[in-house]
Amino acid sequence: MKESFIRNHTLYLVCSLVVVVGSHLLTVVDTVTNWWHVLICMLLSLLPKARVVFPVHKPSSDYHPAILVTGTSSGIGHDTAIALASKGFTVFAGVRRWEDGARVENDFLDSIKPQTIYKNRWARPSWVERLLANIHRSLGATEEQPEPEASSDDEATIVPQTVTSRRLRRRKQRSQAVNGKTEHFDPNAVSARDQSAPEYEQLVRETGSIIPVILDVADKKSIDGAFDKVSEELEKRGIPLVGLVNNAGVTASGPMDIAATSFIDYCMAVNFAGPVGVAQKFMPLLRASSGRIVNVSSIMAWLIGPGFGVYCASKAALSAASRAWHFELANSGMSVSVVEPGLTRTALWKKLEAELQFHHSRLNGLPLRRRRSAEQIDDESGRESPVAMPGDEAVATPSSSPATPANEPERSENQTLYDPMIRRIQTSNELAPIFALPTHHAVGAILHSLTSSYPKSTYRVGWDARWMSLATWLASEEVVEWVCRVIGIVSDN
Repeated sequence: MKESFIRNHTLYLVCSLVVVVGSHLLTVVDTVTNWWHVLICMLLSLLPKARVVFPVHKPSSDYHPAILVTGTSSGIGHDTAIALASKGFTVFAGVRRWEDGARVENDFLDSIKPQTIYKNRWARPSWVERLLANIHRSLGATEEQPEPEASSDDEATIVPQTVTSRRLRRRKQRSQAVNGKTEHFDPNAVSARDQSAPEYEQLVRETGSIIPVILDVADKKSIDGAFDKVSEELEKRGIPLVGLVNNAGVTASGPMDIAATSFIDYCMAVNFAGPVGVAQKFMPLLRASSGRIVNVSSIMAWLIGPGFGVYCASKAALSAASRAWHFELANSGMSVSVVEPGLTRTALWKKLEAELQFHHSRLNGLPLRRRRSAEQIDDESGRESPVAMPGDEAVATPSSSPATPANEPERSENQTLYDPMIRRIQTSNELAPIFALPTHHAVGAILHSLTSSYPKSTYRVGWDARWMSLATWLASEEVVEWVCRVIGIVSDN
């Protein structure tokens, strides 16, 4: 037992290390591919009829343009809202409950505190911006005469361009040398003093804000109410709406031929019809500012897997609509991009088990008890997972659970046919979070699509999305399917 425990935990640590190293390498790959895309688009823009350059709304200390993000209760939407606000945008965070909106707002305020703002990867300048700033300072230093060392009295008026521990140490040592002091350097004291320094105040002025908005993408009245709220705030603040991020969505797993109509309608309404309806409603505001639309789809829009037919169909529809809009709105100066993440570390995996139990109950022919709990709230949109869909029988006692052997009836034909598939999905659901990447890869793709002069029409995020896309292009789909059967992604039943 002890050897098994050690072996399993060692394997888990090795897998976690591989994911961490792979995440850092993927960050470099994403940066290089974005630069390559920009280079290609710059050359393409020289040709006639090219529509690759789009206007950019850059925030500043006195200008904070607005972006609407749906499904910000957790996961990619939550982190995207914080990242955009840290970059200086005014973010309308779409949620279904006020407590979720308050939590997103509080998380953003925590990320820009003096103790945490320098650790916020989205608030601090990127290494490219720091490099350019250092080059600019170096060139300026060669042209100007050197200034005398500052005394301790006027040291507080020095405004360094960047805040690093090395720079603070040198500044403290210079101050000690002027005063003839030799006491031991205390980095904590310097950090505490520097929290009120002008550079921190400048960082805070350059950040934006988060405004929670009640928005259920599957409810037309909720969309109309959100539009009125956003329009009112835009007029009050005198800023334009320059972006829309359709992130709200739900997962849907189960065999296609036993999926209830209500189950299919629910998934399509949130994953496809909802984003389209939100974009249509806010289109006048976006068109007036030559804004951008970013739809968060999935790798499963084109990498179809058994047991997720409804989900794949809804995401494929969203990707197709995004590409159609990309051509339709290009002449209006509007960019439309679709982000297709692979395995991402979110709370979505915790919600999948409830759906698997739901379909297992349908296969067994057992009555299903309607359950409503906080754990059944979807990761991205905040909607309740369809554990008991409208139109399904929902009366039973707790003893009618599929896990109760005494009440289990004879095995039905559907159960015999689909049990292996459901067990495979359950196993994948347990292993997937181990190999999932952090959300900042998807957030980085969304930021690039909103802030770059040359946004991509499609962003495929993650090693799995990149490798499977390359494999499908190099080989036929049948070869990829055979590989999936060999490694167990697709079962033979």
